[in-house]
Amino acid sequence: MRKFLFLLPLLLFAGSHELLYAQELCINEALYGDMRDETLLPFFRALRDGNVEVIKHYISGNMYRKNRVLLEKNKDYPRFLRDFYQGASFSVERAIVAEGNIIADIVIEFPQGSKIFTRLRLSKANGQQWKVVDEVRPNLVNIR
Repeated sequence: MRKFLFLLPLLLFAGSHELLYAQELCINEALYGDMRDETLLPFFRALRDGNVEVIKHYISGNMYRKNRVLLEKNKDYPRFLRDFYQGASFSVERAIVAEGNIIADIVIEFPQGSKIFTRLRLSKANGQQWKVVDEVRPNLVNIR
């Protein structure tokens, strides 16, 4: 038991490594506005509209690799997206800068009251716009 208590602070420190180097963005900062207005809002709009061509424009890296078949080969995927996200609202709850990326906590709220919480990693390569490159952790669903 003593060994566990001795190791607990070390485990907590190791698990929070990414956030130790993070700086929270304020809502009025240009970087936050750029990330939200130029990437996330159009990305969410494309999800709601089922517009896979626009979705492909706003994702890259692991996010693109994981969804490539759905986006490029599944002809029913646009309809699925429109049905799934119909009436949903999206909000950015928090955004932090960590190691050159932005980590954004997202809440998707559905008309019936259920919510999905997710954390997205955005990256900017070669002076281009921010793109969603990965989901940092699996979705957490809160159903009322």
